Amino acid sequence: MWTKQIFFVVGILSMYQVISQEIYVSEVMVESNVTLTSASILASWSSSTTLTVTDGSTTHTVSISSSELVAECLVVGEDYSCNCSKGYAWSNEVCYYYGCCTEATCTKNVSQATSICVPKTQVRINGSVQLNSESWNNVKTTVLENGLKLLNGLVSPIKTVLRSLSPGIADFVVNVSVRLDTPKLQDILTSLQSNLSSGPIYVDTKGMANIDAPNDTVGYLKNISLVCTLEEPTGTAGWNLSRQFERFSINNGLQARIYTGCAKEYKSCVALNLTKVTGAWSGTYECGFTTGTVRHTASAELNVALLPDVISMKFKPLIVECPGSKSPDVTVTATIPNTPANYTYFWSYDGDRPSQIMPKDTFSFEQSFTLDCKRRGVKISFNNSIGQIKTESVEIPMISANDKACPMEVLNNEIWPKTPISVTVVNRTCPVGRIGFKSRTCDNDTKWQEVFSKCISEELGKVTNAANNFLNGLGATQEVAKDIFQGIKNSSTSNSGSGDDVADISASIGIIGVMAKASVNIVLEEDVFP
Repeated sequence: MWTKQIFFVVGILSMYQVISQEIYVSEVMVESNVTLTSASILASWSSSTTLTVTDGSTTHTVSISSSELVAECLVVGEDYSCNCSKGYAWSNEVCYYYGCCTEATCTKNVSQATSICVPKTQVRINGSVQLNSESWNNVKTTVLENGLKLLNGLVSPIKTVLRSLSPGIADFVVNVSVRLDTPKLQDILTSLQSNLSSGPIYVDTKGMANIDAPNDTVGYLKNISLVCTLEEPTGTAGWNLSRQFERFSINNGLQARIYTGCAKEYKSCVALNLTKVTGAWSGTYECGFTTGTVRHTASAELNVALLPDVISMKFKPLIVECPGSKSPDVTVTATIPNTPANYTYFWSYDGDRPSQIMPKDTFSFEQSFTLDCKRRGVKISFNNSIGQIKTESVEIPMISANDKACPMEVLNNEIWPKTPISVTVVNRTCPVGRIGFKSRTCDNDTKWQEVFSKCISEELGKVTNAANNFLNGLGATQEVAKDIFQGIKNSSTSNSGSGDDVADISASIGIIGVMAKASVNIVLEEDVFP
């Protein structure tokens, strides 16, 4: 009895006419009653073997650089017995047209399929279903899971979790071993929406899209690029940044630029260029390509070598007296924002002081100096994990016995010390619940000018930070814009006429100016204004 064996062999064939390599699928038919293994066929194809490949009207002569068996079928009469090789799975075409979707032997004649077996690719699907009216029950779970079982390459049981506080919502997780057929997945979701009487079923996938991001720690204030690609056309694409308890949408801004069509070899591509990154840009980046209710995502962690974005300096006393040969003492305090980084730091006045390791959860640093009344500048420098340094300095104002000066004055329980003419005294102590500083200038006629307050409410300070992030492209969405303008409204309701109220009004005007600049990159809709 004659038997027929069909071997489907894939080889990486180097085309001498082009620079890149192409992968071709070759079907080898052996019709004999003798034993002939797949390995012996592959071994007979040496590097000197050439094949003729026809691509439409174009014919190429190619040589084999490597080959690998991906599928094997044994045909006896009209009976077929086909299996994928290890590391391969049935293609979506074989699954959805011939009904072979698991790793079991396929008994259908799949020889006419364009692609029979494909390399395994782990893909995870996360989604949620919200029923229109009913509560979730076991029947709904069965309907959901039976619908999802139509997907090709299921590798584990479908996991469905009900939300205890929302009885009409269920979350599900599906793992498959092949790249998804997105239109087929969308058809399944649309059918489930009808069968479950639910709203649109939105899903995110991981394993379909690829992300290219820096692997090493990125230097403070450096420029970086991230690129995300997908091997199929999609509708829209975008970027998000996540940190613990925070998630931001990224749009075009002063520091962020998003580009599409960035890689011609892929059907979908979205790139993110960041300039002068700081700690605000450290976290987990996620790109997403959306078609219908399906969003293909990829993520990568970006570590920025942190340095303090702001170093606030204050000193005591506010004015240093230099009478005769006596050397006055001054205490300088440097404060930085809370940070997970562990810096080393050192002070400088009459030469650099020894470096110190920043104590854990300590963000304020104090040092005493004896001044020589000639040099006024005191510096502090912070070193990060890759050796970058950021320095801040402060000039200590001094007064001598013969200097023209405004007399010491107590105003609203605040002491303004004796101060030389044309010198502005800065007091960085604000009332509880406020941040910033107050300042006062001694004019040339030895008269004090009015106190200028920049002590704004802590809440308005948070709104200011949000507006600056919005301008830079971080969290630049219509929803965030609404929150910013609502924050201005909530922080500007007092009308006592105090200096602090004036500071709040000034800060609010500044925020509106920032948002006006941001509107060049993202058009603000009318309903963002309270």
